[in-house]
Amino acid sequence: MSARVWQPRFPLHLPGLRSAVVFLLLINFAMFAREDWVTAAALAGTDAGLLEWTNAFATTLDEAAWFVLLFLFEFELRHLSRGAPRRSFHLLIQLGRALCCIVIAHTVFSNAWDLESLRAQDAAAPPGEIALARVGLMESLAWLVVILLLFLDERALLSGREMGRAIRGAFKIIGYGLLVFAAAYWASTGHYLYAWDEFLWVGAFGGLELSFQRFRRAGRAAV
Repeated sequence: MSARVWQPRFPLHLPGLRSAVVFLLLINFAMFAREDWVTAAALAGTDAGLLEWTNAFATTLDEAAWFVLLFLFEFELRHLSRGAPRRSFHLLIQLGRALCCIVIAHTVFSNAWDLESLRAQDAAAPPGEIALARVGLMESLAWLVVILLLFLDERALLSGREMGRAIRGAFKIIGYGLLVFAAAYWASTGHYLYAWDEFLWVGAFGGLELSFQRFRRAGRAAV
């Protein structure tokens, strides 16, 4: 029995939502890049090393890595849905993902570095800044968990195995819950841009989750 080739759609499958989400994220990216540029300008003329410079642009690099990672996931799903050979693009995709994961891991390291720096100041560090640093570290770790689970979902789709899907789903709920909590916390402390950006990324990757589910259902219907 033949089945119509399924073309995955972007978050929530509403017309124009993909363009709207990407456009809003690009606006946020420009704002974060401007903030990082101002921060990096303070390092000019100092003896700052590579680590200090990369930390200054940590948010810009992190946002860029997430854009590429989202694109690669979408590209992979479309590529798989058409039944085309994957080997010609497999190495390039995996290399791109590895680079993105390195950048994202650097963000985790940068958040941990900031938290330890604030702790080292003892009483001189504002309590609110320490709390923000803790939430930032928690948020970056939660994203790593979500991305790892998405990788496992993709491997499961390729192999046709459903083992562990319920466990992955439970951990995803926890991960996305932590991300929503981080966004709500930032909003409550007046960091509205960070909160808005977080909600947008949760929506973007939540839509990707729907694409995985539709791909799985389409695969079953074709059997």
